[in-house]
Amino acid sequence: MGQKVGKIEKRNRFNLFSYQYRWLFSMGFVFFIFVAFMLKGMKDYTFVEEANAELRQLFSERQAHLRDFLEDNEVSLQVLLEAPEFKQNIEKLKTSDPLEKEKALEALRRSFRYHQKEVHYGNTFILSAEGQLLFELKKKNSASFQFLNEDVGAEHEQEEGGKQRTLKSVFERVRMTLAPAYSEFIYDQKEKKPFLYLVVPVLYEDEKPFFVVIEVDYGEIYKITNDFEGLGETGEIVLGKHVGNSVVLVAPTRKNKQIAFKSLISLKSKNAIPIIRASKGIEGSGQFLDYLENPIYAVWGFIPQLNLGMVVKKDVSELVQQTFLFSFFTYLSITLALVSFFFFIYGFLHVKGKAITAKGADVLKVRKRFLQTLFWLSLFILSLTFFYQQFVYYQAVNLVEKQEKQYLAIAEQQIDHSLKNVEGIAYSFAKDYQTERIDAYQIAPRLDRDLREHPEILGISVAYRPYKYAGNQKLYATFYYRSGQKTVQSSLESYTDYTRPFNEETSWYMPTLRENRHWTQPFYEKLSQQLVVSFAVPFYAPKDKGKKDPLGIVTVYYPLSTIKKLVNYYDIGFSGYYFLLSEKGQYIYHPFDGYAENKIKLYDIARTLESKHLISLEKMIESDKKGHIDFRDPRTGGTTLIHFETLPQSKWVIAKHSSKEELLSGQFDAETEKLILFIEIIVSFTFLALMLGKFYLFTTPCIRTSLGMVTLVLGIGNMTLWGFIYENSTKQEDTDLKITDPLTLNVFIDEQLEKAYTLDEPLPAQLPTGFYIKVLDIDKEKQLVSLNANLWQSLEGDFRDRDDFFGFTLPQAASLELKKAQEKEFKDKKTKLWDLKAKLFQNFSYKYYPFDTHQLKIHIEPHSSQENLVFVPDLEAYRFITPSAKPGLSKDIQVSGFTIIESYFSYQPLVTNTNFGFDDQSMSNAQTIINFVISLKRNILDSAIVYFCPLLLILFFLFVTLLALEKWASSSFGAVSALLFTLILLQRALRLSLGSNEIVYIEYLFFATYIMLLLAVIYIILSFLYPKLAKRNSLFNTFVILTYWPVLFSMWLFSTIYVFYLT
Repeated sequence: MGQKVGKIEKRNRFNLFSYQYRWLFSMGFVFFIFVAFMLKGMKDYTFVEEANAELRQLFSERQAHLRDFLEDNEVSLQVLLEAPEFKQNIEKLKTSDPLEKEKALEALRRSFRYHQKEVHYGNTFILSAEGQLLFELKKKNSASFQFLNEDVGAEHEQEEGGKQRTLKSVFERVRMTLAPAYSEFIYDQKEKKPFLYLVVPVLYEDEKPFFVVIEVDYGEIYKITNDFEGLGETGEIVLGKHVGNSVVLVAPTRKNKQIAFKSLISLKSKNAIPIIRASKGIEGSGQFLDYLENPIYAVWGFIPQLNLGMVVKKDVSELVQQTFLFSFFTYLSITLALVSFFFFIYGFLHVKGKAITAKGADVLKVRKRFLQTLFWLSLFILSLTFFYQQFVYYQAVNLVEKQEKQYLAIAEQQIDHSLKNVEGIAYSFAKDYQTERIDAYQIAPRLDRDLREHPEILGISVAYRPYKYAGNQKLYATFYYRSGQKTVQSSLESYTDYTRPFNEETSWYMPTLRENRHWTQPFYEKLSQQLVVSFAVPFYAPKDKGKKDPLGIVTVYYPLSTIKKLVNYYDIGFSGYYFLLSEKGQYIYHPFDGYAENKIKLYDIARTLESKHLISLEKMIESDKKGHIDFRDPRTGGTTLIHFETLPQSKWVIAKHSSKEELLSGQFDAETEKLILFIEIIVSFTFLALMLGKFYLFTTPCIRTSLGMVTLVLGIGNMTLWGFIYENSTKQEDTDLKITDPLTLNVFIDEQLEKAYTLDEPLPAQLPTGFYIKVLDIDKEKQLVSLNANLWQSLEGDFRDRDDFFGFTLPQAASLELKKAQEKEFKDKKTKLWDLKAKLFQNFSYKYYPFDTHQLKIHIEPHSSQENLVFVPDLEAYRFITPSAKPGLSKDIQVSGFTIIESYFSYQPLVTNTNFGFDDQSMSNAQTIINFVISLKRNILDSAIVYFCPLLLILFFLFVTLLALEKWASSSFGAVSALLFTLILLQRALRLSLGSNEIVYIEYLFFATYIMLLLAVIYIILSFLYPKLAKRNSLFNTFVILTYWPVLFSMWLFSTIYVFYLT
C-alpha cells in the first residue's frame, strides 16, 4: 500500500496540471507575451531608426547638393558682377557711341562664356529696371523680353509662353524686393522643356538698378535627383511642386523617366502623402504608400529656393529585410505564449468541482489575483494610451501652430518689404524736391519716370496745398497713372477738391498733414478704374529745413491686384487663405473680392455672423501685434485656426485662416486613436465584469453572472460603435473640392490660374453654370438615376458673343433628352436655359450597408474636349447656397429609403495622362470636372425592420433550441435546418435588393450567424454521440449556453471594426 501511495505522489509531482505547473504556465504566458511585445517594439524601433537614419542621411546629402548648386550659381555670379571691369562695361552700354557699345557687349559675352565653364547655366540676359533687354549671351530670345514692362490684358497674356510668364513673375518680385530669387520651376509647352531662372539685382551708388538673369541648367538638378547611390534597388528621389489643389511632379524618377510635369496628385489623395506634405513646406518621415501605391518609408523636406518639396524613399520590402531576426523571434515568442496559455486554461478547468482544500484555496487566490492583475494592467494601458494620445495630439498642434507662424512670418516679411519699396518712392520724391534735385517744372517728368520704373504701382500724384503752387491759383495737383500699356497724365483739381474732408478719392490729404505719413483704406480710383490703397507723405520747400510748412502731398497708388499676387504666392493649403486688414479693421485683401470693394470690416462680419470668436479676434488685433485664435466654426462644423501679425510699415494686419482638421490630418489620425481607446475600454470593462461576477470561483452561478455582464458590455460596445458610425457616416473622405460659398469658388479659380501658369496651359475661360432638379428617382438594382432638371449657362463681358462656349455633356448619361427652353439677353449678359431628362449611371457602393451614405454626383463637362473652359457654379442664381439648404433641389423630392442631407457643387480632379493627340494641350491633361452633388443618408430604421430584426429572431430561436436540447433533441436538427433555410432566404433577399457585387457590412453579421448555426450543429451531433453533454447541468452545456451571446457579440464587434476601420 505504501508503495502505491508513493507512486501516486511521485506521479503527482510530474503532473503538468498541478498547481505549481499551472502557476509556471501562467507566468510563462505573461513572460512570452512581454517578450513578443518587446521584440515587436524593438523590431519597429530598429526598422524606423535604421530606415530613418539611412534615408535622412541620403536626404541631407541630396539637399546639400541642391543647395550648393543653387548657392554656387548666386555666389559665382555675384563675384562676376562685383568685378570693376564688369561695371565699366555696363557704363559703356549707356553711351551713344555704337563702337564702344559693341566693344562692351563683346567683353560681357567673353566674361559670361568664361563664367559658364565654372557654373552650369544656359543663356544670360541683362535687363534694365524698366524691363528692357540690354544684353543677351545667345541672340535668340530678344522678343521674349518685350513684355516685361507691359501690362498686357488677359487675352494677350495667354499668348505668352510658360517661360515668359514665370520670368515676368520673378522679375516683378525681385524688382519689388531687390533680393536675388529663383523663378518657379515650370514647363514651357512651346519649347517642350522645363525652365528655371535666377534673377539677381545689381545696385550701384546713385544709379537705377539693373538685373542679371541666367537660365539655370535644370539638367544639373535632374542629375542630383537621379543619383541612386545608397538608394539600393528600389530607392528614388521625388521632386514636387504645390500647384492649386494638386502637386505636380517636376523631375524624372527611377520608376518613371517620363513623369516630369505629366502627373498631378490631389492634395486629398491617400497615396503620395510624403510629397504632398513636402510640397507644402512640412518636414518629416514615416511609412506610407507612394504615388504608385507601393508601401515605402520616406524622409521628406522643402527646398525653399525652388519652392519644391523633395522626398527620398525606399520600398518597405527592401528595408524590412534588415529586421528578419527580430521577426523570427517575435513569432517564436507568440507561439510559446499560446502554448503556455493553452496549458494554463486547461489547468484552470482541471480543478473545477474539486473540494476547496488548503491547496485549492491557494489556487482561487491565484485566479483572483491573476484576474485583478489583468484588469489593472488593462486600466493602466488604457490610461497610458489616453495620456500618450493627448501628448501626441498637443505635440502635433504645437508643430502645426509653429509652422503656421513661420509661413505667416515669411509672408509678412515679403509683403512688408514690398510696402516699404512703395513708401520709398514717395520719400525719394519728397527728399529730391527739398534738396533741389527737382523743381516744380520737373515734377511731371519725374512722376512719369517713377511710374515706368515701378510697374508694381498704379499711379503717383503730387498735390499742392491751397495757393502754395502759385499765389493766384488755389489748387494744383498732377496725377500720372497707368492705363494698359500707357502712362496717362491728369489734373486732380480739375474734377475734385482734394482738400475737402470726407472725400474718398483724396482721403490721403488731411490725415497726411496731421500724421506726416498715411496709408489709406481701399477705395475705387475712378480714372484708372481699379481698387487701390495709397501711401502719402508731405514734401517741403528747400528753404524749410525744419519741415514745418508742407508745400503739398506726394501720393503713391498701389493696386489691390498687386497685393493679391503677393499674397497668393504663399502656400494656403487646400482650404486655407490669407487676408489683409487695414489699421482700422477694413478688409484690404480677401479671396472674396466683395469684402474690399464694399469696404467691409471685420467688425461687420463678426456682428453679421454673431460670432463671439471673431469679435474676440477683433479685440485681440486691436490690442496685440501678433497672436492666434481657434474656434469651432458652425458653418463648416470644423475648427478654424487664425494666426495674425502686424506689418511694421503700414500697421496693417496679415492673417492666415486655416482648417485645423486639415492641418492635423497629416500629423494625427484621430479616428484610429479613438478606435484604439474604444477597444481598450471594452477590454477593461470585460475584465471588470469578470471580477465583479467572481468568475475566478468557477461555479455555475458565478460564471452565469460574469458572462451575463460580459454580454452586456459587448452589447453596449456594439451599440456605441454603431451609433458613432451612424453619426459620422456623412463625413466621407473625398478628393473633391466642395464649393459652398463665393470664397471657396474664388480660391479655386485662383488655383486654376496658378496651375495653368505652372503647367504652361492656356488660361481657362469661366462659364457660370446652374442646375435645378425637379424630379429624382433611383433604381438601386440597375444603379441608374432618373431625373428631370433645368440647366442654364451665362456669358458676359468679352465672352458674351462666344456662342460656341454654350453647351454641355453629361458623361454618365445612359439616355439624354435636351430641349432649349429659353434664351435671354440682359445688358451685357446672355443666358441659355435647357430642359433635360436623363438616366445616369451611378456606381453606388453598399459596402457599409446599412450605415452607408451616398454621393450622387452629376458630372457636367464642356461639349468639346478642345475648349479650354471651366464651368463655375452660378451661385448668384440661388437664393440659398448653404449645402444644408439643399440648393438646386425641388422641395418635393424624396428618395425611398434615404434622407437627403445636402446638395452642393464640387470640383473633381481628373488626370488622364494623355493629350488625346492635341499637341497644344498639356500631357498631364489635368481636367477639373464640375459636379452637382446630392448627399444621401440611409434611413437605418427601414433596414433594421427588414433585416436586422429577423436576424435577431433567428439567433434567439437558435438560442432557445440549444437551451431546450435535452427535451427536444429529436427535433433540434429540423429546427436548426429551418433557421438556416430562413437565413439563406433573408440574405438572398438582401443581395437582390441591393444588386451589389461586393460583400456589405450586414452580411458579416449573417456570416457570424452561419458560424453560430455551424457550432450549434456540431454541438447537437456531439449530444447525440454523448448524451451526457446535453444535460442541463453538465459543464459542457453550461459552457455552450453561457458563451453563446458573448461569442456572437464579439464576432459582431470584430466585424464592425474590420469593415469600417481596417478595410
